[in-house]
Order: sequence, then structure tokens, then C-alpha cells
Amino acid sequence: MRPVQRGEVQRQLHALFRSGTLLAGLSDGQLLERFTTRGDEEDAERAFATLVERHGPMVLRVCRRILCDAHDAEDAFQATFLVLARKAGSIQRRNSVGSWLHGVALRVAAEARSATARRQAHERKAAELQQRAEPVTPAESDDLGGVVDEEIGRLPERLREAIVLCYLEGRTCEEAAAQLGWPVGTVKTRLAKARAQLGPQLIRRGVAPLAAMALASSEAAAFVVVPTTLGESTIRAASWFAGTQATIQAGTVSASVITLAERGIRNMRIAKLKLVAGLLSTAGALTIGTGLFLHQTWGAQFGSGAPIPPAVPVAPATPVPPVPPTPPAAPLTPLPPYSPAQDLDQPLAQQVPPLSPRPRWEYRTQVGENIGEFNRLGNEGWELCGVLERTTPQSPTFIFKRQSGVAKPPVVQTTEPIPKPAAF
Repeated sequence: MRPVQRGEVQRQLHALFRSGTLLAGLSDGQLLERFTTRGDEEDAERAFATLVERHGPMVLRVCRRILCDAHDAEDAFQATFLVLARKAGSIQRRNSVGSWLHGVALRVAAEARSATARRQAHERKAAELQQRAEPVTPAESDDLGGVVDEEIGRLPERLREAIVLCYLEGRTCEEAAAQLGWPVGTVKTRLAKARAQLGPQLIRRGVAPLAAMALASSEAAAFVVVPTTLGESTIRAASWFAGTQATIQAGTVSASVITLAERGIRNMRIAKLKLVAGLLSTAGALTIGTGLFLHQTWGAQFGSGAPIPPAVPVAPATPVPPVPPTPPAAPLTPLPPYSPAQDLDQPLAQQVPPLSPRPRWEYRTQVGENIGEFNRLGNEGWELCGVLERTTPQSPTFIFKRQSGVAKPPVVQTTEPIPKPAAF
């Protein structure tokens, strides 16, 4: 690949950052396709330059909010786009490169902040007695913006895409829908869900959600210009870092930027490995749990350690002999014709047999054991049938019965007491 001259790249940058018309109508996916296929070297570089122009201001704002030093922010900016140049072919959601760059910028800026802290600690240790320089205190908006960026980075990808385009890059819902290929209603719905998830997270960190989102919108609306030299060096280093250019002009990109980009790529691989390991651990836990459950179930059914008995072979079924056919029934003898005159000629008493009369009983009571009264009742046909509970301690109540219409028995005189039947 022939080296690109500095003046040519500068003319491309001026055309892109001033007019904004070159390749502006292509989507992020189409620009990535042009850069990765590299059918035309100049066309691939213009495509990458368009991506830098489209998402560079947002990336630079994120890096400046996370890092206090302007030079560190520019190094993180270059490292972020170098990671894009290396990983352009592996981006899955190709129409939302802005969301992907936002996450990469957060990780790269955090790595740069950690490296700066380690370097300062090493310098303080080496200097020993030198007085510690006061760190540059970021403005309140920088602290607030960094918190907002970190919480946006924790959102799901489908919600982060919409909020990065509309709040961090200042696009309207219609423009974001056209770039992402979504309906406008879907963009508005996901923006509302993203705000609902960001609210409690920002409150836990002591940030008012309305103030944070207003700050993000105002910063997106503000005009941020990527310095020409920064964009030029980033574009010239992208092809070399992606492996498509053998050499690069000295001084195009610093060694710290290359180290920062390599660390960012390494951290992405580690994060992916952690995700795969987590999925494998979950699948292994489910498999072990299922095995233990089946072991306990079979152990309770067949005994611990006992082999499962083989299935008992089933004897073949005995064939059922066929049922002989049923012989035809004999014809019924017809009944004689019915004549109502036969019943009318007979008297009613002969037609209906008389019913046996039902006996009728009479009942009476007698209080106290009076032998004479018992004799009189016996002469009149009364029979003792029961004794009631005592009404008084000395006077039981006796119940007598007799059949109506029955001749009275002969009179029998007795002085013996009448035996008492069992009480009921």
C-alpha cells in the first residue's frame, strides 16, 4: 500500500470537517464495510475519516470528562479509534458504531486514568522528598459528565444505542431512527426506558437525573471541533494499526497511544472470556444440579447404590377366540287384541283385589304402680308396652296400648306386680 501524503490527508480532513458532505449519506455499517474490504485505499481512508468526523466529538467529550489532562484525553481519543480500526470487522451491531465507541472510550479513558495514577505514584516515590504537585481539579460539569458516562455505559446495548445518539451526539429521534433502522416510536420508547433506568442509578451516586440529562444534552448541542492534527494523525495511524499498511511515518502516533490501544483490546478479550466463562459456569451448575436431582430421585426409588432392575419382559398376549354368532331369536307370539268391554263387564271388586286392613292402636299412660288399676286395664285389653323416665323419684309412668276393634280378653285378677319392660 502506498503511503498517503500529509497534504492529501489534510485536504480530506478539511473537506470532511468543513463541508460535511463527503460520504455523509452512508450509514455506519456501510462506512465500516468500505473500510474493512479496502477495495480502494483512498475510499477506505475517506470512510474511516467520515466515522471520525461523525463520532469524534462525542468520543473526545467522553475522554475529556473522564481525564483531567487534555493530552491524556487526546491520547485516549486516538487509542479509541485505533481499537475501532483493529476491531472494525468484528462489530456485530454495525449501524450503531457510536454506542460501541462510547463503551470503548469509557474503558480506554479509565485505563489511561489508572496508568496516570500509577505513573504519578511512581514519580512521587522516585522523587521522595519532592513536594507533591496539586492535581488539576476538574470542573463540576466534568465530574457530573463522567458519572453520566459511566452509568450510560452500564445500560443494555439496545437502550445505550438510542441515548448515545440522541443525548451525547445531539441527533433528533428521526435522525437516530434513520441511522439505526428503527421506527421513530421505538427510539422514543427506548429513550424513555433508558431514562427510567438511569434515574435510580444517578440518584444513588448523588446526581440529580434531570440535571445530568440536561448537562448531557447541552454538551451535545455545543460545537466541539476535533483538532485537525489530532484527526489527521488518527486517520493515518488507523491503516497501519489495522495491519493493512506496512510502515508509518515517525511521530504520527506516540508509543503511549499504541500501548493504550493494545491494553484496550486486551481488556475487551478478557471481558469476552469472562462472559463465556460465566455462561459455561452457569451451564455446568445446571448440569450438576440436574444430575444430583436425578440421582436423589432414582436413589430414593431403587435404593442407594442399588442397580436399576431390568425391565420385566411382557409375555405375548393370548389370542382371544372368536365369539360364535348368536342364533336368531324365536318369533314372539302375538297377544290377543285388547277389548275394553272385557274390563267393563266385570265388577270393580273383582278387577282390583281388596287391601288388607292395617291395624290401629290406642295408647294411654298410668302414673304410679297401682295393682288394682293395672288389673282393670288388663281386663279392658290394654297391654304394657313401655316405661318412661321417672317424673318423680317414686312414681314411674307406664305406657299401655291396645288394638282397636279386638274383643276384650277375660278378666284376670292378680295381686302380683306387673314386670316392668325395658325403658325406651
